[in-house]
Amino acid sequence: MKALLLAVLAVAVSAGGAGAAQPVALIAFQTDRPCNANECGRSEIATIRPDGTGLRVLTHNRFDEYSPAWSPDRRWIAFARILPAGTRIYVMRANGTGLRILASSRPGDTSPSWSPDGRRLAVRGFGLAGSFDLYSIAVTGRGRTRLMATRANELYPSWSRDGRTIAYQSDRSGGIQIWTLTLSTRQQRQLTRGVTSQMPDFSPSGRQLAFVRRGGIWVIGADGRGAHAIGSGLPASAESPSWSPDGRQIAFSRNYQVLAMSATGGGRRYVTRAVPGVTNGQPGW
Repeated sequence: MKALLLAVLAVAVSAGGAGAAQPVALIAFQTDRPCNANECGRSEIATIRPDGTGLRVLTHNRFDEYSPAWSPDRRWIAFARILPAGTRIYVMRANGTGLRILASSRPGDTSPSWSPDGRRLAVRGFGLAGSFDLYSIAVTGRGRTRLMATRANELYPSWSRDGRTIAYQSDRSGGIQIWTLTLSTRQQRQLTRGVTSQMPDFSPSGRQLAFVRRGGIWVIGADGRGAHAIGSGLPASAESPSWSPDGRQIAFSRNYQVLAMSATGGGRRYVTRAVPGVTNGQPGW
């Protein structure tokens, strides 16, 4: 009888767990707040629910901050802060506490993207002859590795979820296009051609990349096939696509606001609202 009772309780607990609501994956973004007694027109890092509720500004200081990126376990946010000597990479907990500068960061670093194990960040840093290169920097310690050294400009790195590949934009072919770097071999591959293509972001599955082309959001296979626009009628000013953790939606910015839509382009909606004196952008989901 006791064994039967324990079995019934186990089933009930299991059923309750299966139906339990999952935590909402917040969107981090850059927000320029209006002037008040303590600050004036600074870019801060904020979070918000995908339905537009729960806005919380996490940073309050005299520096401009931008380009937020969630750690794989969603406990930390990496971002760039503009200092007098140049931009550096910082991390803080999801609630804004535990703020620290990375010892591995150098002036000029920006656009952080986490490795799947949460130990490193891919960043854009200063390269050869005034160009921009990509680096892998340690979250703890001073480890720093240049991923490539060219005279072109490599920007906006996005680390694949399997850790094998980093996507980025480069002007090495004469125009701005999407490329990938295979970390084990350092092989580089151009995925897009023709019209300017930029700001790539790997999907959680690693099978697709979202990017910006002609001011709209596009998706392409990780093998370079099937490039297509999503979001019919999207005005030509979209930037910074970022996949939701479940791969079902994409957040992006347009005209100084954060929006979201399904990964196929439907259900487009505003996440942030237009407020006089406030601009929002660069979502990281």
